[in-house]
Amino acid sequence: LEYFQTTGQTSLLPSSYKKVAERERYEVWKYTSNGSFAIRGVRGNIAVGLSEKKRTIYISTTGINGEYDTIIPFNNTNFPNLISSGTSYVETLFVLPWTRNRTNAQGGNQWRLVVVSSTGQVYHNFPSRAIDSDGAEVDGDIARFDESVIWDLPERKYPSKNPLASGAEYYFPCLPDSCYEHHPLLNTDPNFIDTYGNGGFGLSKTVGSNTYPRFYIPKRINSCVPLFPMGGYEPGDKITLVGTYRANNNAGIGARIGVFATDDGGRQWYCKYEFAEAGSYPNWGNDIDTTNIATAYTADSFQVVKKTNVYPSALDKEPTTKFTIGDPVVISDISRANPAVVTTATAHGLLTGNIVAIQDNPGSTETSPDWDWMRNDTLSETSGGNGVTFKIEKVDDTSFKLHEEVHSPFNNLAARHIHHINRIKDGWIMGTGEQYPEGWLFYIPTKAADSYTLLLATDKLDFHRLNSAQEGIQRSLGCIMLDDTDNTIVFASDISNLTRPNIAVPDGRTFEVMRSSTGIFKGKLVDVDDFEKFMPIFEAKEVAYFFKEIQGTTWIYCGQRGELAISFNKGVTWSAVDLDAVAQYYYGENNQCIVISDFIIVFK
Repeated sequence: LEYFQTTGQTSLLPSSYKKVAERERYEVWKYTSNGSFAIRGVRGNIAVGLSEKKRTIYISTTGINGEYDTIIPFNNTNFPNLISSGTSYVETLFVLPWTRNRTNAQGGNQWRLVVVSSTGQVYHNFPSRAIDSDGAEVDGDIARFDESVIWDLPERKYPSKNPLASGAEYYFPCLPDSCYEHHPLLNTDPNFIDTYGNGGFGLSKTVGSNTYPRFYIPKRINSCVPLFPMGGYEPGDKITLVGTYRANNNAGIGARIGVFATDDGGRQWYCKYEFAEAGSYPNWGNDIDTTNIATAYTADSFQVVKKTNVYPSALDKEPTTKFTIGDPVVISDISRANPAVVTTATAHGLLTGNIVAIQDNPGSTETSPDWDWMRNDTLSETSGGNGVTFKIEKVDDTSFKLHEEVHSPFNNLAARHIHHINRIKDGWIMGTGEQYPEGWLFYIPTKAADSYTLLLATDKLDFHRLNSAQEGIQRSLGCIMLDDTDNTIVFASDISNLTRPNIAVPDGRTFEVMRSSTGIFKGKLVDVDDFEKFMPIFEAKEVAYFFKEIQGTTWIYCGQRGELAISFNKGVTWSAVDLDAVAQYYYGENNQCIVISDFIIVFK
């Protein structure tokens, strides 16, 4: 009250926001796009704004309506080694809790701002200032940024032009030069400068029995940025999870879809799970450029086989094989061109977007040593082999162009992108899009609730797939699982035409019709493969874009065209309002509000 009396303001929000809706227990405010900045990150008293051109960051440490007195231009001075400085921009922001100089307790007592660029670089403020610890914070570190690292899954490798590459790298020489760069710079690079005395990062990192290579990003464009979520963002006092939300079916994009974890406020990220690709989209990475291969391919040295995912189904919910391997077709020629063109001795039977492996031809004594890096002789129905596969673009019945396959070669579950990651009492529920066989629901358990039980990003996380069948839950845009007798599943549906039971009509009538599948649905975990057993608890007019539980009992739903509904009693009753724009992207919350896209929902 004293603040309002002395400032004359009547809102807890910046002046760039206007009230667009009000109900008994909440207000909705919207960014007015007046040339100022929109809130793109909030946690507790920390609020972060981003300019409309996404090249200036504003930080308040005194709340959303506090003083944004730390102003940081997004340039190479404030963000060293920034790719395309002057044209790149801020893709997303995270305000993350962390525990500086953590020993035997973990409570998220400090915070870091993580800035992700449109080229996939990641930065964090409050840099670490020692090699074996975080060191002591220095005044002004709120505005000093160091480049973060993303570590890949242990079974993945980083491409190299070195024929002797081993360990965390593998020889894969026919990519653009930018693919072999490392961001941040390797601490062995002559250009590396240890600005803060933390030693930087090497080519790989070993923790226990696992060695993590650098995470490979095939193209430095915004469509390939892995740390870009929709509802797949869950900051926590111990560990934060982020799931990739990218359209993984666009020609030539090749966005890798994965789940990433950090326990140090975003200084180091670890890929914890990566999805495969369906083998039907032209979403390859780079062209395979064989122009500079030293010698020509020798006819009949290799053969090509098609690799197809085996998905769980209603008839086989735990398939024993991951892949089917097609009949081999002998390769008569591979051109030295960009992209390389493969010619087969007989009809290959492939379509654009298919995934293939190239193998030694056991029926021939011919060899092509300069081309052996293409081979994956150990691919099988249960293994991705050495991980080398390709995407193809059909030219005709006996030839196709060769492109880079960037998605997980070891997983048989495909996903277009990750829709949501929802925190529950003992873990997370993750959902993907779109429909079967790309619409999956996972339970990721953890019981590390005690402050003195550390939860680290390098810890093993078990991703338990919950659904298996085409007839089950599809395209969830938020899901929670209650700890009750039924392990009740509550999820928001992003699709309107899932099969439901026909409605009961009066005797003597013969028409058959079913209701739509829009809304928030509730049912039992054991019925997750039978959507007909789920019933709506909120009858939404639109398909979902967002569903989340905050503050223990508050459930928030956002529809695809601006429908908003809030329940303060776990779905028993709802208060709804129509907004004039979509609330889709989750940017954080505190005890007073939640920020979704250009909207701030303030609770009274």
